[in-house]
Amino acid sequence: MDSELLDLRFCIGDDRYMGKNPAQLNQKQVDVLRWIDDGCPDGVYVDGYEHRIVARALQNRGLVTISGRGPTWSARVTKTGRQWQAAPPAAVLPDESEADRLIRRVLDAGGRLTLPEDREVESAHERLVRMSLKSPARPRGKRLEMVSTGHWGRGPKAIEFVEHFDDLVEPRPVPIPERIGKYHPAVKAYVSNKEWQYVTTEYIGRAARILQALANEATKRGLVATDPGSAAKGLPDHQAREARAGHLALRTPAGVYSIQVKEIAGKGGQKAARRGWNERKVDPAWIENRGWEFISTGKLELVVRGPGSAYGGDHYRDAKMITVEDRLPELMRSFEVHKLRADWQEQERKREKADRRQRWERAMSLAKEEYFAHARWEHFKERSREWQAINQHRGFLKAARAGLGQYDGEDRDLIEQQLDEAEQTIDTLDSIRHPARIVPNVSEPKAEDLKPFLHGWSVHGPDGSPWG
Repeated sequence: MDSELLDLRFCIGDDRYMGKNPAQLNQKQVDVLRWIDDGCPDGVYVDGYEHRIVARALQNRGLVTISGRGPTWSARVTKTGRQWQAAPPAAVLPDESEADRLIRRVLDAGGRLTLPEDREVESAHERLVRMSLKSPARPRGKRLEMVSTGHWGRGPKAIEFVEHFDDLVEPRPVPIPERIGKYHPAVKAYVSNKEWQYVTTEYIGRAARILQALANEATKRGLVATDPGSAAKGLPDHQAREARAGHLALRTPAGVYSIQVKEIAGKGGQKAARRGWNERKVDPAWIENRGWEFISTGKLELVVRGPGSAYGGDHYRDAKMITVEDRLPELMRSFEVHKLRADWQEQERKREKADRRQRWERAMSLAKEEYFAHARWEHFKERSREWQAINQHRGFLKAARAGLGQYDGEDRDLIEQQLDEAEQTIDTLDSIRHPARIVPNVSEPKAEDLKPFLHGWSVHGPDGSPWG
């Protein structure tokens, strides 16, 4: 592989897009994991930084942790990584050469590859697009996406590169306090308000430490951790509702995010009988409002809602091989990713606005040219019609004079006078005798005059109604 393509190699190993068990690794990843476990000895990887890219994929699986950059780069195997080595899956995944080849095909096609209209071909490429997110051949900051080329999803599909901001932000550690000397006010309110904790009593301490870790880290990174009620003030209604639904709110450059901690309910809960008005309240409101028995699992999840988050919020939950605490670096990184995406979208909006104005100004210029050309042509046609009428008048005048030669009535002089006057008028209107009449005198158009020539654009500006 040449050095230019090697510079493009990047892999984050996000299994949400892979549809595979996170414990499954390919041979390169297995080799790098063993190398890290051996203490990263020198002389093994001496050509480039591909092993560090693979290590990033292992970190995203929770198998290793990475610190430092450049000469200070180091990695170590986590407890989960050691457990994986002790009992790896029976099969090691093959290298994703098909996905690598797809990326090169798209690059060779100029960034957009149109597929034949064949459902089997499309289905196969959908799988490769998902796999390509892990490919080391993927350009940094870009990912493949399958799009429709026609209206309403019709027409052939195409594969193209789109922005992938996750590549551009490194996750940083988020320390979890073992003890909390002083709670952040929002965390203190969470601990004291037992009605809406969404976590059984046994796990309140862990939930509070997670929230406190986020509040501490937010302060370190220049963000503002606050209570949901304060964060909701001044926000639009739907955003305010999202903010109030959380247990902790963070003000970030990308906007306000609410963070809610919840315990994942186990299966098998029975439908709960509604408490009578005269019965003593036993369960907190968050359980009573469920309507179903809550089966405690001890597994937690964080739901993050705010600008750029998924519908229903982004979820960070305990899994078999990784805990919520392990996911906090990814959560904090997401705010920076959202900011990059929001900035890019704003730049795109400005670029599209400037491009639209440029196209409107061009349309106005062309409309003006069309207006003058149309006016000149209409003037020419009018002179042509006049000339045809004048020739007809001259024919009539000639015939009238011939007839007058045979006429000896008392009004003969009066008729001849009328014919002379008509001839003078005809001569005056004849553009052939007066060529200057052929050149029109077209006045500058008013805005309304340009409407017929704007082809859907508004005379009032690039953002005006097409029919305005």
